[in-house]
Amino acid sequence: MKPNKSNKKLWLRLILLTPILPILLLSLWLNDYLKPTPPNQLQTLLAELYDLNQQPINTQKQLVFFVGFTNCTDECPTALNDLGQLINNNPQYAQNFEFYFMTNDLKADTAQKMQEYLAHFNPAIHGIIPTQEKINQFAQFFQMPIEPKKHQLVFIYMDTKADKWQKTPSNSHSLEFIQTPFDKWGKN
Repeated sequence: MKPNKSNKKLWLRLILLTPILPILLLSLWLNDYLKPTPPNQLQTLLAELYDLNQQPINTQKQLVFFVGFTNCTDECPTALNDLGQLINNNPQYAQNFEFYFMTNDLKADTAQKMQEYLAHFNPAIHGIIPTQEKINQFAQFFQMPIEPKKHQLVFIYMDTKADKWQKTPSNSHSLEFIQTPFDKWGKN
């Protein structure tokens, strides 16, 4: 078989590209490998979120969040009391976790009102008054409605280092539901 012009061009291209191809592939791989990794999603969510003492959220520990409001007379205080009992009965949890009560009633809950309210519960539970934007981000991220003066009755457990989270089933704040994630996550 006699080589034709198109076969010669093809072979010539292959010969010329052979040394370049590994360099091209290596540069594409390095470009992809050296791209900055996207920030940890939970840490991004918690950025610019401060407790009542203007301290940033402690992302060095695992976190437990409960969303509610201080004018609540039944579910929120019961859940916070249960959480406080759990902390009192298991002091090792306070070593591995930070606990936060985040209000969803931005019109009524002031820093002073939150401090007075939280004084009735375990002192390890910190208060947070977020912006409406943060509430919206929480609602979207955790796929749960967060509306003013409405009970969420969900505890959210977060491990910011591993970028993982878990929430208790809705309307289940009994000690057994609250403790189950501690038993699973609190052994660090």
